[in-house]
Amino acid sequence: METERSTIVKVGSSSLFDINSKEIKKDTFTNIANQLNKISNGVLVSSGGFLLGENEGIKGAPSVVSSAGWIEIMNHWNEAFGSIQPQLLATEKDFHPLSKVELFLNFLNKIAQKEPIYEKRFEIITENLKDIWKHGKTLITNQQDILSRLGLAPDIIHFSPTGKVEFHGDNDLYSATISIQLLTHNITDAVSLLILSGDKLGILDDKGKTIPTETAEGLRQRISENTETSRENSNGSMTKFNALATAAEHGVDTYLGSANDSTAALQASTGKVGGGVTKIVDHTTEV
Repeated sequence: METERSTIVKVGSSSLFDINSKEIKKDTFTNIANQLNKISNGVLVSSGGFLLGENEGIKGAPSVVSSAGWIEIMNHWNEAFGSIQPQLLATEKDFHPLSKVELFLNFLNKIAQKEPIYEKRFEIITENLKDIWKHGKTLITNQQDILSRLGLAPDIIHFSPTGKVEFHGDNDLYSATISIQLLTHNITDAVSLLILSGDKLGILDDKGKTIPTETAEGLRQRISENTETSRENSNGSMTKFNALATAAEHGVDTYLGSANDSTAALQASTGKVGGGVTKIVDHTTEV
């Protein structure tokens, strides 16, 4: 029996916009969309809402700017795909099934003939996701910034000019969470997570060549050794490596590739990769 696989592709703002001019890289949108159009059971986690909202002159808190910019991001993706794709703005809680305590409280409310306290959002999302895939579409998603104030990376904070702490949701960890939950709850037999990192062809060695495989432990070691690593000055390497390691440790087939690679997503969707993509494995025995 053929293995059913879902493929989650995450692309960041630095891949979708020119760092200096802030102009949209339409070729990158097209490249990723063309690959996902050929893939079954695809999910695209896209950043870029904040930059596009900022470019459009939207004022307000980062969460407000991001939410406004998301509308335009979807317009660009729909154009790149050549058709309208379904979208989802979610919070970190939406991809976690109800706990035993929450299920019990819902049961008590049912006995009392009251409405459930907790919605089964994960179940609702996955039911709709299966229907989306059935009709050959790709779900495009991002964190709902207005509701997800702490995001999935509470250790990553920014300070406004007034000194107020601002939390920015992290789509690397968001994509890892989606991947892990889809696999853990058997939504598909296998799950591939591909995080795209600008023009970097995976993880490079000292000679600039792509390393075919790296372990989760190796990624965490790279994080601990690089004290200068941050979202801004290393293209988000810290959060990318953390997300990739976490997903790999949970059994997800995990990869790091380039947003400019015309085959990276296609490779990840098969569970087998060649040049230009680094596979992250849980143990050295898998290398």
